[in-house]
Amino acid sequence: MDIIKRLLSLILLLSLSGAAMAEGTRTGDAVLIPYATFQNDNGEGILTLYYGEPEGDYITLCTDGAENLLYGTTCDAEAVQKVIIDKSFKDLSPENTSLWFADFTNLENIEGIGYINTAEVTDMDNMFQGCTNLKELDLSSFNTAKVKDMYC
Repeated sequence: MDIIKRLLSLILLLSLSGAAMAEGTRTGDAVLIPYATFQNDNGEGILTLYYGEPEGDYITLCTDGAENLLYGTTCDAEAVQKVIIDKSFKDLSPENTSLWFADFTNLENIEGIGYINTAEVTDMDNMFQGCTNLKELDLSSFNTAKVKDMYC
């Protein structure tokens, strides 16, 4: 019975995360995908971003730039006060980061932003739209050589 539950959970996960899985990279038998964990640490919502083969409870990220990273998940962007970007995230090579953090209205801090690999990005349109509590952001590590759209 436990194996049936796991199989049904996997089928549901794959059907809900098609966009992110399409951007995954196959390494041997592993499929590497952008994913996150969310924890509420003493009232502070912390979202940690990873790229790799997830284990345990995780959130599959929407990285196509059509919506924010949490689009289609049960995690509410407004619940996030802090984003931590793990070193593994540097291996993701997106072409579009448009709207990634859009409507993270309570976001105050992004740690490890230098791990966002922007070398192939052509569209950064409204990447931080609605981040009204984000007071400081060092984007000096961003490679914007290929960016054609950076409207904010």
